[in-house]
Amino acid sequence: MTITRGAQPHRFELSADTLAQTTLSSGGQTRRWALAALAAAALLLPTGPAPAQDKYPDRAVKIIVPFAAGGSTDVMARKIADLLSKKWGVAVVVESRPGGGTAIGGTALANAAPDGYTILMGPDTTFAINQLLSSRPQYDPFKDFAPITQILAFPMSIVVDAKLPVTTLKDLVALAKTKPLNYGSFGVASAPHLTIEMFKQAAKVDIVHVPYKGVGPVFLALQSGEIQISAFSPAAAAPYIKAGTMRILAVDGVKRWPSAPDTPTFAEAGFPTVHAPGWWAIGAPAKTPVPIIKKLNHDLREIIEAPDFKEYLVSQGYQPASGTPEELTALMKDTAALWAPVIKKLEIDLK
Repeated sequence: MTITRGAQPHRFELSADTLAQTTLSSGGQTRRWALAALAAAALLLPTGPAPAQDKYPDRAVKIIVPFAAGGSTDVMARKIADLLSKKWGVAVVVESRPGGGTAIGGTALANAAPDGYTILMGPDTTFAINQLLSSRPQYDPFKDFAPITQILAFPMSIVVDAKLPVTTLKDLVALAKTKPLNYGSFGVASAPHLTIEMFKQAAKVDIVHVPYKGVGPVFLALQSGEIQISAFSPAAAAPYIKAGTMRILAVDGVKRWPSAPDTPTFAEAGFPTVHAPGWWAIGAPAKTPVPIIKKLNHDLREIIEAPDFKEYLVSQGYQPASGTPEELTALMKDTAALWAPVIKKLEIDLK
């Protein structure tokens, strides 16, 4: 056996026969020496080929998106996939797994092999809220996900049909107490649903929920007068506000949103307990090896924190955000704690 330390090779040979003879003829002291020699030799044996994660990734990586192809999350994921592919020299593909309020995509990640070759990019709903919506959730992100990094953040805002005679949240509350009003969302426990319900609980007012199948129908319903209220990110609502078909009344945040500087925060509008932040993140299945999680975090943060990508996010109305897996875990816990009381009061239990 050849042992190498630094640049100096040494030859070390110890046969079983020699060890036996020496041990029998020399008593306990030699026996102890022989055992120590064997232990030292074992420590210096080659450790074999490098683990698979040292070569990661050496084949195609899949990014699950829990929405239909063509949406904003899908477009963002494809941009990140392209940048990762160039960095790694392997294919990075995006697979849309829509449905179930993002639970289908979340379940797909939870059931994937924990080898780093399947990851998910999705919203806070997938990472922190879905498990609150059922007494028998399909997955638990705190047990089934390995958080990697946050990508971006944005606030939710409350918007109304521009024909509605209100300009503030207090005007809206006063009107809702005199006539029936409806608000639209793209499904039970979607961001608009939870945001308006939190507002209703704070304002002690009743506004009827009308769920739709997708974001597009909600916009159409607002413009037609079928509903009068909804909640969106300022970026999503911006084209309609510019066109004069919607009015934004207030936005989440401790300070005003850069793309809507004339819009008060919920606190400024008189409702300091209304807090509706939104964010996207990337995660892997639980038990993915730590070295792979570290590499994914490092490489993704290089992309997210690059000036060009930050500029792209800002142009889309988002705030760039990134961080460690531990920071994302803390954000997940804070988000779950924020929405749990709202969901409990609504008595949501999706089967």
